Amino acid sequence: MIYTCTMNPAIDLFTEFEQFAPFIVNRSRQEDYQANGKAINISFILKAMGIESTATGFLGGFTGDFIEQELAKKIYCRRFYSCRRHNENKHLYSIRRD
Repeated sequence: MIYTCTMNPAIDLFTEFEQFAPFIVNRSRQEDYQANGKAINISFILKAMGIESTATGFLGGFTGDFIEQELAKKIYCRRFYSCRRHNENKHLYSIRRD
């Protein structure tokens, strides 16, 4: 059994725009929220390779609740510990250029 420990899991928000300009309201085409973290991503890869692992780390607040719910859908074996602080939110932007 391999254990992966993510000390600071995060919610990554991927947003796609047709264009992105200053001083106006930029409307996104698509948003995608993902539970991520370095060791969590390693657990995803191990699962894809058919290798059993347990994802561990620290989760807190409403962001921690979201991460736990998302990982419950994707990683069977996980053992996270509660903490008082919220986990991070990261925003990643993409501008579509066709």
